[in-house]
Amino acid sequence: MSHVKGNLSRTSEGAAKDSPHSPAQRCTCLTTSAASVVRFQDSPALLSRLDELTQARLLSLEERLAELERHTTTLVAQFTAQQEAESASRHLLVQLNGSKRRTQDCQVQLIRDTERLQEARRMADAKRDALRYRRCLLLAARKQAQLERSYLNDSLVTLEQNKIIKEASEAMQRQQLAGYMSGLKFIFDIHTEPNHPAIYRIANLPGPNAARIVKMTDEEINASVGYVSHLVTLLARYLETPLRYPIKFLSSRSIIYNPAADIMRLNIKFPLYTSKNEWTQFDYAFNLLSQNVQQLLKTQGIEYYEHRNILANLKLLLDIIETRGQAEVF
Repeated sequence: MSHVKGNLSRTSEGAAKDSPHSPAQRCTCLTTSAASVVRFQDSPALLSRLDELTQARLLSLEERLAELERHTTTLVAQFTAQQEAESASRHLLVQLNGSKRRTQDCQVQLIRDTERLQEARRMADAKRDALRYRRCLLLAARKQAQLERSYLNDSLVTLEQNKIIKEASEAMQRQQLAGYMSGLKFIFDIHTEPNHPAIYRIANLPGPNAARIVKMTDEEINASVGYVSHLVTLLARYLETPLRYPIKFLSSRSIIYNPAADIMRLNIKFPLYTSKNEWTQFDYAFNLLSQNVQQLLKTQGIEYYEHRNILANLKLLLDIIETRGQAEVF
């Protein structure tokens, strides 16, 4: 009986838990059930039925308990999964923060790289502008060079033409100079005597050097030296050669100057004529006249021989210049 009452009590408690009624209603049901038990306690079939119901109720409660345990296990698993998810979420958050920091660093680096790229672009633009400017300068220089080359070609053509004109002019001048030499040779008629090859004559007068071989008066010597002075003066004019020792032609009373003597404050005028008391100055003046002849020969590339008669040197000069001019004609 006590066992039945315990089962009844558990049944009542389970019914009270599962019943949707109020506590007063549950008490009324329990009182009715207890009265029924007391009323039918002597009935074995009823007790057996009640025991079966109790056992069924217990099984139902055990199943409910098992279900609750499964639910609890599920909740625990969900809670554990949630904790793991939160842990994973926190780990992901840490990773996300690290990624954010790395992203920020990358952004800063990207900004720096962008600034460097812009600076490099500005430098490239500046170099491009400089290259364009240099290209313009090169183009201008090329155009200037082309103009100068054209001008140079024109100048070369003009130079060649001037060279041809100059050569023609020089040839004409040599021809003209040869004509002058022929005229001088005809006028002064320098030649040697047939019987005395060492004696040269000028204008049918013995040369100044002949005074040592034949007897000559002072007037003949002065006239001969006057002819030589006149010929040297004309040659210097035709050959456009300033004489080292200038001559003032005064026929048989000509004068020659030595500009170097002026530095030592000496006499610079020397007579190209002789007299009884002036042989020393005449010899010096005649030596200066010979040096003028030497100068004229050297300007024409002709070798001068000091031991040669002055008229021989003058005749050689006249012959060579005349021959050069005649060669231009052929």
